[in-house]
Amino acid sequence: MATNLHALLRYNVLDECFRDKTQVHTLNSLAFACQRKLEIAAISEETIKNDIQNMRSGKLGYTAPIVYNRTSGYYYSKSFSIKKLPLTKMQSKDLYNALYLLKQLTQNAKLESLTSSLEEIRQKIDYATNTHDYKPVVYFEESLNKFKQDWLKPILDFIIDKQTIKIGYKPFGQDQASHILSPYLLKEYNRRWYIIGYSHNIKTIINLSLDRIESIDKSLADYHIDAKFNHDSYYKNVYGVTIKKDEALFDIEFIANPMLSHYIDTKPMHKTQQCIKQSENGNTYHLKLILNYEIKQKLFSFGKDIKILQPQELVDIISEMGREVSEMYKRNVKTKK
Repeated sequence: MATNLHALLRYNVLDECFRDKTQVHTLNSLAFACQRKLEIAAISEETIKNDIQNMRSGKLGYTAPIVYNRTSGYYYSKSFSIKKLPLTKMQSKDLYNALYLLKQLTQNAKLESLTSSLEEIRQKIDYATNTHDYKPVVYFEESLNKFKQDWLKPILDFIIDKQTIKIGYKPFGQDQASHILSPYLLKEYNRRWYIIGYSHNIKTIINLSLDRIESIDKSLADYHIDAKFNHDSYYKNVYGVTIKKDEALFDIEFIANPMLSHYIDTKPMHKTQQCIKQSENGNTYHLKLILNYEIKQKLFSFGKDIKILQPQELVDIISEMGREVSEMYKRNVKTKK
């Protein structure tokens, strides 16, 4: 049964009235109570009568024990409130599904305190609903990259507390460097975690991979809030996570063969992806992105199944990557001979 907002608001007012045994509630006084609390125009006694019938009926997910007599008016015959209803079986199943999805995410991420809280909630649902045999029906692929993920919990706390931190960071093949960071958020990409925040060293937003963090300590620097920073706008034209300051946007166009076109259509690479031409030989796609490491590697991974049309800079990059791979295999063949 469809229930509009005004009806739901009236049910809440009526619920309060029926629990109040110090007053005698008639149809007229109930209508006036709804008018006064909701600050709306006159409500008819007929509307209140229909509301009571609906609350009694069970159609709203509960059967309110509303009784009436001339002396006491309308009231609940026993302790009851629509705000303190037990969970239905369907609600319990929905909660279990949500809890197990969250539990898998937090378990993979090693967010121990969240996992513990979710387990406590699960046990309370078990106790309230006498449900103990639930089996999850949705599974996530477990991350194999668990190295340094123990940093997740302390970083999450620093973000929530708006605490500036000093990070010892060692990029691949480079010496360790120190970063003073105002952390904004955590982001996962390709089963690897990154911390995004404002770098006090270079006065801009940066991202750091958790698996290259060597140490984290509190910093005495004031927490810097960049009012212009917003995750969605910051990553609007980014595939992956890598962004260098003042990188240019490019209109990327490529042709994918028919088989790959089906794959790309059903699993778009990015929100900016558009199919601009369809043909028997394959579809032509457009992306508007910066040319970072991730998009170059992604397009190169498709090999001969795609042909880059523009920009020329990307055509040259992919061509050079292909040439280097070809030369490597040629040298291997010569070495074996």
